[in-house]
Amino acid sequence: MTIRKALLRAFLLIGRAPAILLAVLAFVKAREAVQAEIEHGLVAQAEAIASDINRIMFERLQNAATWSTLEVMQDLQVQDVDKRLSNFLAKLKTGYGGVYRELYALNRDGIVVSSSNPAFLGQRIARLPVWQATTLAGAVLALERPVRSGEAATLAIRTPIASQFGGEALGELILQFDWGQIDALLDTAASGGRMVAVVDTSGGMLAASRRLRDAGLLSGQALG
Repeated sequence: MTIRKALLRAFLLIGRAPAILLAVLAFVKAREAVQAEIEHGLVAQAEAIASDINRIMFERLQNAATWSTLEVMQDLQVQDVDKRLSNFLAKLKTGYGGVYRELYALNRDGIVVSSSNPAFLGQRIARLPVWQATTLAGAVLALERPVRSGEAATLAIRTPIASQFGGEALGELILQFDWGQIDALLDTAASGGRMVAVVDTSGGMLAASRRLRDAGLLSGQALG
C-alpha cells in the first residue's frame, strides 16, 4: 500500500465518524420531535373528549336541577292521582330522544309514584351508594356509579323534590342517563386503531371504546 492510499483511507475513516455521529444525533432529535408532537396531539384529544363529557354531564345535571323545581313535581303530594307528572316525564323522555333510559319520581318511602314507563309504577327503586355529589342552582345532586347490563349502561342522577309550600321533602326525582352515549363518544375518538377510556381516581374504568369493551375490561378492576 502506498503512503498516498494509506493517508486517503485514514482521512476517510476520520471523516466518516463525525458523519455517523451527526446522522445519529439528527435521528434522535427527529424522533424526539415526532414523539413530542404525538404526545401533544394525544393531550389535545384527551382534553377535547373531557370537554365533551363535561358538557354532556353538565346538561344532564342542569336538567335534574331545573325539572325538580317545576310546579308539576308538586303532584307527588297527591300521589300523582291524575298521572299528570307521569305524562310529563314520558314526554321528556321522548323529547330527549334516547338521552334518558327512564325518568322516575319517588315518594318519601322510595316507591315510584310517577314514571316515564308505567311498568315501574309502584316499584321500589334500589338506592346505590353515592358516587359523586354536587350542588347546582340550589339543588343537591347525587350520582350513582354507572351500572352495566350487557351492552346497556346507565348512570342515575338523583335530586330531592321539595314542597313549594312548607319546604319539606316530597320525594325524589331520578334521571336514568344512558351512559352508553359516553361509550359512543369514545368509539368516535378511537379511530385509527386507538383505544380510549375514562377512568376514575382509583384507576377503575368507567367508559371505554369498543375494543376495550369487547376485551371485557369494564368489569370494574383497576388498570395497572
